[in-house]
Amino acid sequence: MRKRILIACFLAPSILYGQVAGPGLKPGLWEVRVIRQVVDGRDISAQLSQASRQMQQAMENMPPEQRARMEGMMKQHGARWAANGAYEICMTPAMAKSEAPIISKEGRCRTSKVVRNGNRTSFAFTCKDREVTTTGTGSAEITSDRVTTRTDATSESVTGEKHTVRVESEMRYVKADCGDVKPPAEDR
Repeated sequence: MRKRILIACFLAPSILYGQVAGPGLKPGLWEVRVIRQVVDGRDISAQLSQASRQMQQAMENMPPEQRARMEGMMKQHGARWAANGAYEICMTPAMAKSEAPIISKEGRCRTSKVVRNGNRTSFAFTCKDREVTTTGTGSAEITSDRVTTRTDATSESVTGEKHTVRVESEMRYVKADCGDVKPPAEDR
């Protein structure tokens, strides 16, 4: 089960980043929260919430140097922890205007289909790294200050291990000034 949780923890942020963009969004600081996550048919939302709270608590108790390294790693990906297991990202004006979903900054994910109908967007994606290939579909409902997303994905490792993941998330606009949260390097 621990392996499944780890897969879900790492899969969710890359899927969430895939839903960020859309015409009419406001540039600035956004809060991202996973509402529900189901792995292989089992709802692990409560476990992930608890793990996130524990991670935040552990970071608060780390020596300053170690905490700075952890925060630095998140900042490299354009994020920082927020309250209650959420995290914050900075959306640039270019990201907010983009017609295409923003995919993994590491280049591991690609969209194969994006269809817009009013404030709803549906999409298909494929993510590949050295050990896991993930394919899936999703839909997002977008307003200028809120994005709700649902994705369904299947991942398969090079050893043949398969997992299905459903992620329901919400992004909420916080403010125009991102403060010390910087966008991913490619968008600065």
